[in-house]
Parts: sequence; structure tokens; C-alpha cells
Amino acid sequence: MPPILNRNKLQTWLLRQPLLLPIAGLSLAILAVDRSSTAETPLTWVALSLVGILSAFTSKKVFFLTCSISLLGGILHHQTLSSQSKATLLNKQDLEIFGIIDSPPLTQSGYPTEAIIKVLQAPDSLHANKLLAYIPSQHHLTIGEKIWLRGSVRLPSPPLNPRVFDRKEFLHRKGIPIEFRVNQAIPTHKIATTHQLNSLAETSRHWIRQKLTSGIAGTDAAKIILAMFLGEKPKKGGDIMTNFKHSGTIHVFAVSGLHVMMIGLIFSLILRLFRFHSHAWIPSVIAIMFFYAIVTGMRPPAMRASIMSAIVLIAVLLLRKPSLPNCLWLSGIIALLWNSHSLFLPGFQLSYAVLIAIAYTGNWCMNRYQWINYIDPFFPQSLLTKKQQAWLLLRKKSSASLAVSSSAWLGSSFLIWIYFGLITPLAIIASLPIMLIVFLLLATCCLSLITGSISPSLGNHINQLNTYSANAAHSISKCFSSIPHTRYQAQPWSTGERVVIYQLSKGGAGIYLSFAGGILLDAGNQSHFNREIWPSLSKNGARLDSLIASHPDINHIQGLTQAINKFPIKQIIIPHGDHRSPSYAQLTHTAQEKGTHIITPIPTTFPITEHTSLEIIHAPSKDLSLADDRSLIFMLHWNGKRILFLNDSGSQFTHWLRQKTTTQQLSKITPDILVIGKHKLENSIHPDIIHLLAPKTIIATQSHYPPEQSRSIEWINSIKKQGIKLHLLNQTGAITITQNHSKNQKNPAFHLETILKIPTQ
Repeated sequence: MPPILNRNKLQTWLLRQPLLLPIAGLSLAILAVDRSSTAETPLTWVALSLVGILSAFTSKKVFFLTCSISLLGGILHHQTLSSQSKATLLNKQDLEIFGIIDSPPLTQSGYPTEAIIKVLQAPDSLHANKLLAYIPSQHHLTIGEKIWLRGSVRLPSPPLNPRVFDRKEFLHRKGIPIEFRVNQAIPTHKIATTHQLNSLAETSRHWIRQKLTSGIAGTDAAKIILAMFLGEKPKKGGDIMTNFKHSGTIHVFAVSGLHVMMIGLIFSLILRLFRFHSHAWIPSVIAIMFFYAIVTGMRPPAMRASIMSAIVLIAVLLLRKPSLPNCLWLSGIIALLWNSHSLFLPGFQLSYAVLIAIAYTGNWCMNRYQWINYIDPFFPQSLLTKKQQAWLLLRKKSSASLAVSSSAWLGSSFLIWIYFGLITPLAIIASLPIMLIVFLLLATCCLSLITGSISPSLGNHINQLNTYSANAAHSISKCFSSIPHTRYQAQPWSTGERVVIYQLSKGGAGIYLSFAGGILLDAGNQSHFNREIWPSLSKNGARLDSLIASHPDINHIQGLTQAINKFPIKQIIIPHGDHRSPSYAQLTHTAQEKGTHIITPIPTTFPITEHTSLEIIHAPSKDLSLADDRSLIFMLHWNGKRILFLNDSGSQFTHWLRQKTTTQQLSKITPDILVIGKHKLENSIHPDIIHLLAPKTIIATQSHYPPEQSRSIEWINSIKKQGIKLHLLNQTGAITITQNHSKNQKNPAFHLETILKIPTQ
């Protein structure tokens, strides 16, 4: 009897895909090194040991591969982490470095240019590392250019608000341990030899963008075409992104393995149509796929697909039968050894999860859709008419496509829920027409690039023809997204009562009150809202129909204009302000244009729910010169507890409060929690005033309180001496206030939850 028949089923299955255990060991080794100081480390090492035992049980070759690849991956990841850790020791130091611009510089009006720099000359702890440099925008920079930089080093900040983009973790996984604030930049205008291909790819990207939008520039169709072909997110395309997201087809805007394989299929069909020999068209297609992946940003899914496709095509060229699982594991090993941080990237995880699901659940899903292409097995198919044969072929293709789409959804839905809090079962059906349109759109784009190079006018006509595909894809996504009850999104803030006090830079402020329809008290400036508040509100499913502007300061009210455009706002309280202020004028104009009811600020009480109301304690005169002195003061009455929002009130509030001479008058505004800002002309509210208010807890919402400044130390110490709990948002991050309230609890207590686990002062 042949030896293979004596093996059990598990051994046989593992021997058919000998790279499965090596990639499992490699992944676990990287995870063990990365999580070496966390609680799950022992469990990871146990799992790695089991993989080693299983590989020894399989065969000597598999055992050797598993041990060697796992050891190599662990060593490489440890070296990467050690190098990044050493670089962080340079925090707050002034440096001069020489490096290469390693990625396309990101420019944004009014902000420094962001560029990833590969360091060539610098202190030993930074050598061969990467850093994110913020370079003055007057310099025109290109990828691959050598450049001298002088500036200061700082560590990336962790996320300070709930469910916002984790920039620190993102940069860490990109191999970037520090940020570099550049004071002086000296470009050399010389492209490094190692980055010639990157420079060519970026030049090609600009050329492709110009050719594909020629004659249709500025239209929604052009944005969709660039998103599908180059992976560029549509600028000012909120509705477009929303429709594709809610229909579960947003993945077509990220150049993935499917895009790469479609490009490979298109060019293989063209080359084979012109009767190119396999020794010519296979290398050409491999080169085209890799170049497309590089041009579109070398995203992990695209590079994985390029590697896998190259392995399959080389196997075909060598007359070998390719195996999807083995190609998948080999590409994963190459990708992880090239960049061990890839294991923790959502794009990498989603890409492999989809293909693993297709490989192992494809047949099962195919059987579930077998009824679509069912035909009586005893009926001779040769008797079918051409029309019936075409109908049968269509049904077979449809069932196969549904099976692949279902497998892909099964593989990705769990990770999409973890990372994005969204599940869209309808995507199984919506993806079918969308992916067909994507294939046609990519083919038309390739045709446009080829013909547009010869005849620009003909290229313009092809681009105009391509707009029909783009608009059709948008219409289909819009149609599917409008179907109710077809998606499930995590919305923890859609119910319950809470107060969320955001941490914003540059003296900004934003506070969300999830009562009734939802209230937003200030929203920072436009950048604060777009980067911090809007992502937090949208990802948490916050309800919002009312706005309050505390005072006409750009870092408090500019974001409210954005909120009116994002949410169905019914009413807004706007303080007295100066219409010469662009932010104030824009807010009032937008509110009037949208039909939002504008409420005049006067001392009054607004009932919110049965046990909650919001009271305007003080509405200063509009004649005061400083915007901070015109700041409205609010008291939130919440189940017998009170939160007083002073915002940026300064000397005028102090003068007003001192007039409340009687104990009875003061008791009406004595809060449990006091939320204060930092007045422009003062360090903060004077300790004597805080003593009069007698809060139990203070939350300082604005600016830093540098410990090296004597006034800050004196103020903080005076608060502590009064026995008041002090929370400084630059140390704790955003604070969420809830109440432990039940029917049997007459006096519910406040509960404060912080983002950063740093002890408060």
C-alpha cells in the first residue's frame, strides 16, 4: 500500500498545503514578539508550540520550514521594534537629518506638507528608520528626492477622543516611530537611485490622472473613475462615499487584489487575442500587474494579488498545476518577511480573510446556489436550443458569482464589524453588478490611456463614455443603500444619556450631550470637527438635532457650520457676536439657509426630558469687546445632579458672580461638576471663584497647563487644596460622563470615563 494511504486525514490535508503551518508559525511568532509584555503572550507562545508540534507530526520538511521561517520572522520583527524604540528616545530633541522622501508628499492648503522620510544620515538611534516630516509648504517636493532637514522631534499623539483615527498606531505599523517638525528644509532636487521606480510610478500616476479625467474633470464621474482605478478617495464626495459604504461596496474604492487581477485579465486577453506566445504574454502581464500595484501605492492587498498572480502564471508557464491555498500562503510569507507590521494592518487582514474564505467555503457556497443553474440530469444538454444554452450559461455564471461573493462576505464581515462597526448582508447581491461595472470601467480606462496617448480627442470621447459606467455604479450603490433595514451598524450613542467632553487643540472646545435628539455645545474649528468630532459622532451613531454656540470664537463655532451640513439640525442657540467675524457670519448664514430655528440667548430654561433640562445661567451683553467675555454660561440639570459649563468666561463672569452675594443666590449655581475653559488673557478662573462655586469635580477643557509655569502650578495646587478632583483633558483625553441610574436609586452618581489611563491631578 502506498505510504500516503497510511497517513491520517489531517496529515494528508497538511501535506497538500505544506506552507500552511509555516505561515501560521510566522504569524504567531510576530504576534508573540509584538505582544511580549501583554497578558495574551503566554497563550500566543502555547499556540506557537502547538504549531511546531503539528509540523513535526506532519513531516521533517514542514517542521524545518515552520521553525526556520518562524524564527526568522520573530527576529526581523524584534529588530524592527527595537529600532523604532531607540528612535523614540530622541523625543523633543533638535536634529539635522539627511534623507529621501519615501512616499508621495501630502499637501493641504494652510497646512505643512506631510512626507515620509527614509533617514540616511542622522544619530545612530535614528539611522535607517523612517519618520513623518512636516515641511513648510513653500517647498515643492517629489518622491525619491534627497533632502536636508532641520527641526525638532516629537512622538505621535495617541487618540484623545472616542473612536477617532489612531494616528500613533497607524504610523507605528508603517514603521514610523517619530514625527519631525521641520524648521528649515534644503531640497537637493536629486532623485535617489533606490527610488527611481517610485519616482517613475508617481510621474505615471499624475499622467494617468490627467488622461482619465481629460474632458470630464471636476465631475462626480471623474471622482469615481479615479477612486476605482487609482484608489484616490473622492474629494468633497461625501454623498458618493456614503452611498457606496451603506451598500457594502466601498471596497471598490480601494485598489485591492480584485483590481489587480482584473487588470491582469484584461491585458492577458488583449495579448492572447494578438496571439502572443505564453513566454511573452505571461511575463508582460506579471510586469503590468506589479507596475499597477506600485502606481496605486503598493497597498498590501494589491501587492499580495500581484505576488499570487505571478506565482500562478509562472506555474502555468512551467506546466505545473497551481494551488490557490499554496499560492496564498507563499504570498503571505513573502509579505510578512518583507514587512512584519503588515500582519496588524486591516487591509492585509481583510485581503487574506477574503481569499481564505473563498478557498475553503467556495464549494460549500456553490452548493447552496446550485438551484439557480439546476437542470434535469437525465435531460440531454445537446437538445437545448441556443437560447436555452445561453440562459443556462447565464445561470451558471450567476450562481458562481453569488458563491464567490458570499464567501468573500463571510470572510470579511467579522473584521469589518471589528474595525468599522458595520455589517451589510446586502453587499452579497450589490457587489455583483458593481464588480461587473468595475471590470468594464477598468477596461475602458486602459483603452483611454492607450488611445489618449495617440489621439487626445479620441481619449476624451472614451472618457465621456466611461462616465456612464461610473454614474451607473453610483446609481446602483445609491439604490441599494436606500433600501431600509439592510445594514447593521454599531450605534452605542443612539440610546442612553451621556455627556462627552472632547479634547481639542489650539484652545478649541466641543461637548456632546446625548439627550433627546442630541445637543452639540461648540464644535471646535473646521479641522477639529472633520478630524475629531465628526468621526467620533458618526462612528458612534450619535443623534443630533440641536446646536449651541457658547461664544463667537473660531475655535468654538466654526465646526458648528459643518455640523449643520452633516446632521438634520432643527435649532441653534447663537450668542451675541460680531458679524464682521467670518466664522460667526458663516454660521448664521448657513443656519438661515438651512431653515434652522435660531434662538436668542436669554437667561431661561429649556426642558429636554422628564428629568433633564438645560438652563442658560448668564447671557452677557453684546456690547462687550472680547468674544470670551460674551461667552454663554449653561447649567445642565440631570436627574438631580448639575454640570456647569463656563466655557471661556473670564473677568466679566467673575464680576457677575461676585454680585451674587447671598448664599441662596450662589446655591442656585453650585454644580457637582464644573467644566471650564482657559481665558485668553488669564491663566484660568481664579481659585476664589471656584471656592464660591464649590464643585466636587473640575474638568478643564482647553489648552495645556504647563507644569513649568509657576502660575499653572499655583492654580493646580490651590484646586487640590480645596479637595476638588481636577481632570486636565490634555492628560486624560476626552471624558465621558454617565450616571449609574436606576428606579431604585434616588441619588444617582456621576461616572467619568477617560480615553487615556493617566492619573488625574
